[in-house]
Amino acid sequence: MRSIFVTVLALFVLSAGSSALASQQAKPQPQGQPQKPTTPAQPGEVTPEQLFALFNANKFDEGFAEGAKYIEKHPDDIQLRTQMAIVASSQAQRGDAKYVAQGKQYASQAIQAIEADKKSPEFDDTTWPAFKTQWLPKLYQANGVLGYVTSDKAAARQNIEKAAGLDPGDPVNPMLLGTFANDEYQELAKKFNADKNEAVLKQAMAKMDEVIDWYARSVAAADGKPGYEALQKEITAQLEQYYTFRHNNSTTGLKELIEKYKKK
Repeated sequence: MRSIFVTVLALFVLSAGSSALASQQAKPQPQGQPQKPTTPAQPGEVTPEQLFALFNANKFDEGFAEGAKYIEKHPDDIQLRTQMAIVASSQAQRGDAKYVAQGKQYASQAIQAIEADKKSPEFDDTTWPAFKTQWLPKLYQANGVLGYVTSDKAAARQNIEKAAGLDPGDPVNPMLLGTFANDEYQELAKKFNADKNEAVLKQAMAKMDEVIDWYARSVAAADGKPGYEALQKEITAQLEQYYTFRHNNSTTGLKELIEKYKKK
């Protein structure tokens, strides 16, 4: 019975994990204000304001095509690269992978510029530090998601771990790290169901415990944050499934585990 339940639970969480990524996209992404071009716009050139309007109108093909042209003419524009990387990440989570390559390129370029402290001309000494603090973790997060949807799991984990270190209060990062651990659990569960190896079962249960810990961190970080309700609800449901399986069908101690990770 245990091997059957592991299989059923694995399939359930695999499906729910995908919807957790989708539900996160219901959360409004923080949007930076369009900045003035670093050089005067040429006749017929699309402005950053117009590019953001295209994305808001779901005209992504046009937005990425025009954005590429703009970036070519304005190579120092970090903010537009940042926004386009995040839009590419958001679309990839919805199953639209057309912009993944551009998203990875823009995310990497923006990260490199920020970490080298190459301030764009549109920023001053006040706005530049604030921009770096807010958006560097988001760029690593976007790069991690883009890596995940293209099956570059090592790069995905590396980027999300970096994002989590820069912004430990963001509930999306532990959710993603839990998703990565859950993928590993799925594989171990399949392997155990195939050969009934007790050593593999032990590894699978340890990996499930890791998933529980990451999801508890995510639920704790999402608590009381507007816009994260759908994510918290989705992850809580998965967390309870795994936790009760590991604790004799009881949620005793789960509340305390979540509370442990809440910021005091």
